Amino acid sequence: MFHTIELTLDPTEPTVLQRLIVLCRARGCSIVGLDYRPASATLAVDASPGRVALLGDRLRSLVGVLDASGPALAADPDGHGEVPAASPGDGLASRLGPTRPVDPLTPAAVAARSSGRLATRC
Repeated sequence: MFHTIELTLDPTEPTVLQRLIVLCRARGCSIVGLDYRPASATLAVDASPGRVALLGDRLRSLVGVLDASGPALAADPDGHGEVPAASPGDGLASRLGPTRPVDPLTPAAVAARSSGRLATRC
């Protein structure tokens, strides 16, 4: 599926075109059209909506790119529609199970644990 991305570029950055091409290759987006001018570019790529959304994020952070816009960049990265809000039980801590209390690392506790064994190995 073809997607068009409008880019606003820094005209004083001479290598921005090379960076655009390398980034598209690295993200698996085939370039099917490119209209380049020193201060702007129109990029047409063949990729899934999710890849194009991620490409847009990368393009915005690229040196020499001031802005990236287009209808495909408004889509979510998964291409599945709205991202549901996370519930309190969905985090990593709920999947790991209950936690055990952690001993404080006071100098006395560290000395009691090591009992000189670590010092002799050094």
